[in-house]
Amino acid sequence: MKKLVIVSAGLLALALADAPSISAAPGSHSFAATCTSPVMRGDTAATILRRFGANARRETLPGAEGATYPGVVLYPRDPQRRVEIAFSDDARPHVSSIRIRGNSSTWSFGSMALGDGIPQITSSNGRAFTFSGFEWDYGGYVTDLKGGALSHLPGGCTLGIRFSLPATVTSTPEALMGDVQVQSTNPALRRLRSVVTELSLNWR
Repeated sequence: MKKLVIVSAGLLALALADAPSISAAPGSHSFAATCTSPVMRGDTAATILRRFGANARRETLPGAEGATYPGVVLYPRDPQRRVEIAFSDDARPHVSSIRIRGNSSTWSFGSMALGDGIPQITSSNGRAFTFSGFEWDYGGYVTDLKGGALSHLPGGCTLGIRFSLPATVTSTPEALMGDVQVQSTNPALRRLRSVVTELSLNWR
C-alpha cells in the first residue's frame, strides 16, 4: 500500500508540473498561444466548438470601419481568457486568425503580451519596426517588422501587433497621426508610452 501511495504522489507531481501555472497576480500570463495552439491551420468553427465544448461559442465580432463578421470566441465568459477567432470566406471556412485585445490577458503570443511597450517589442524583435499612425481605424498596427525575429514564427503563421495611446494622452503630435508610417525609434514616442492593446496570429 505504501508503494502505491508513493507512485500516485509521483504521478500527481508530474501532472502538476505539466499543467499551466495559474497565478493570482493580475495580468499574469498563464496561456501561450502558438501557430498550433489553441487552434491550428485547417481548424473550422465545427472542430473548435467540438474541441472546446462549453468554453467556446459563435459570436458576431467587430471589424474595421464599423463592419462585423461571424466568428467563434474561446472562454466568452472570462474577459482575461477571451480569444476571438475569425475564419476565411464561406467557400473555405477555415481559421484565418485569432486575436486578443484590451489592457490585459492571461494569454501571451510568443513572448508578447497586452500592455507591452515599444521597448519590449523591439527587444523581442531584435530590431526597430514600423507601424501606422494613431487615431484612425487602422491606427497603431505594425506594418513592417524589418525582418526581425518576430517576422517568422514556428508553425507557419504570422504575428499581428497593434499599439494604442494611453487615455492620459490628450495631445498627439500631428506627425504620429493618421495614415502615415511611424518608425518605432521616433523620439516623439518616448513621452507617449504607447502600449500593445491587440495581438493576433494569422494564417494565409
